[in-house]
Amino acid sequence: LGDRLRQVGALVDSDVGGTGGKPNEANSALTQVSFWGICDVKYDARLPDPRDRVRVLELGDGRTSRFSHHGRAIKENFDRKYCMVADPIKRAVMTENKKLTHDVFVKEGFSHLRPDTAAYPRRYHEGLAGEILADLGLDNGGAEAMVVLKLVNRSRGAGVIVTSAARLDGVLRSLLRPPLKPIEVHAWMAEHSGPRAMRPPSAQAAGGGFMEEQCRHWWCNECPVFLAERCCRSMPWPLQPGSNEVFDGTMRVAFALYRKAGENQAGPFEIDWLGGYWKMPKDPVERLDASRLASLQESIISSFNSVDKRTAEVSAEHLQEVFDALTPALPLVFAAGHTSLQSVADAYKDDELFRAFTFCRVAAGN
Repeated sequence: LGDRLRQVGALVDSDVGGTGGKPNEANSALTQVSFWGICDVKYDARLPDPRDRVRVLELGDGRTSRFSHHGRAIKENFDRKYCMVADPIKRAVMTENKKLTHDVFVKEGFSHLRPDTAAYPRRYHEGLAGEILADLGLDNGGAEAMVVLKLVNRSRGAGVIVTSAARLDGVLRSLLRPPLKPIEVHAWMAEHSGPRAMRPPSAQAAGGGFMEEQCRHWWCNECPVFLAERCCRSMPWPLQPGSNEVFDGTMRVAFALYRKAGENQAGPFEIDWLGGYWKMPKDPVERLDASRLASLQESIISSFNSVDKRTAEVSAEHLQEVFDALTPALPLVFAAGHTSLQSVADAYKDDELFRAFTFCRVAAGN
């Protein structure tokens, strides 16, 4: 506990986005933007088809995102050149919900920018693993084909689990079968409040301490559905130029959406790119051990919910290819991403639980 407390200051070793500069006579040239945000992608320049190289993992609001190390230049760029309009667009409901984000990309014709994805009720049943593998086109991919399981409304890696096809059923059992009987809950509370974290037998079999933490995220989550995605990888990239130690990173790019002077509120968005950088996972590619769930997480997921934030510079050529792929998509995704009670009712009329959950989030405000 003492070690964790001493690390608390280091956990926030990054800059939070903010709202940019303040328009006045001295800096009247600031571009007023309706939204500025981030987009996390997996990128692999080695793939022969350019449409396969960029896969969007999630979107975020630049005002609340963190920019560490190589990412700090993004915030500085925004503060120097941009400011928020008086009435910025509200897209929190979409950006904070991975299912809504995915569905808007598909609706606007940009499904090629997303990993193969399917949503399921958070209930376990025999055959669920096979159903997921078939829906993602992985049923003939062998035991080592990889799936990413995600909670719809969590961020910073909470509840994100990478698993092989061979272990998918065991992982689903652990995540989707929490203790329900009073005696089980009391036993859980008793052990969880002690010096050792709870370790249910199913979680032990599925991945030890790593799965204990993920089970807690899943068991207390309020969203009725979860996502399964085909695991996407980035090209190996060094943390330091010339190093032989390479990582499967996630590229974070930042953008600003604005309307040209004189355009009304219904006019099309223009997009400016603010920069990008690699976020690296804890372990390099060479340490990946597919037989251990924790190793898959530490070698593939680039979450900044850790003390040691690893970042690296992106080559200008690779950054430009990502910008070119996303430029047609993001203005349309954010133009279509306004979430109202009526739009939710129309889009999810056959999914009562998710519709009700999203109604509550919309009612709480965008």
